Amino acid sequence: MSKKGEIQPHWRPDFRNPSTLPDIKVIRTDFIVNGIAIACLLVAVFLAGRQEYTIMGLGGESKQLSSEIQAGERADKQAVALSQRFRDAGKAIEDLERFYRAPFFAHDLAYEMAALRDDRLIFSNLSFDERSEKTAGKRGRLISKYSITLSGDVKELRILDLFVERLRDSDILNVEGFTLEVSETPQRPNEETGLYPFSVQIELEPGENAKLKEAKQ
Repeated sequence: MSKKGEIQPHWRPDFRNPSTLPDIKVIRTDFIVNGIAIACLLVAVFLAGRQEYTIMGLGGESKQLSSEIQAGERADKQAVALSQRFRDAGKAIEDLERFYRAPFFAHDLAYEMAALRDDRLIFSNLSFDERSEKTAGKRGRLISKYSITLSGDVKELRILDLFVERLRDSDILNVEGFTLEVSETPQRPNEETGLYPFSVQIELEPGENAKLKEAKQ
């Protein structure tokens, strides 16, 4: 017959005998609360510092970007000014090339105009233009035509007629290999000055010069 184990009685604390009570200690939680508060404070300080650092970084980048933009604007202005100078120089070179390709020298033309001018005839503008055209046919070649426009004022229309006749007989304008055409366009007299505004058109086109042909015969 087996022996039954000893039955332990139900435990009841005997508050009168402390040695029989379980080992219970008081746990202090105030330092845990303080630690959490300090940790939260550190996190807040870190976040505020990082935000301030980010703001300072963005401010520095903004200043640098603004400086780069200003430098770029100055460079763009310099580039535009330089480009304009190149365009002006190119235009001047084209004008010189046109004058050198012309069948006469520009200074000779200006001197001839002044020599043929009557004292009662006033020049206000002299312009020169070259245009290129292609001749007809499959093997058409490129030719240059020249136009000279002279404008001003004259006291009497007969003086203008005389000046036009002198231009038609001019040795400078009667170029070999070109035909010469001179036309005039007088306008109504100016009521204040009494002078007649006028415009004289001179056309030089490649072709046989009748006046030079007659001179050779």
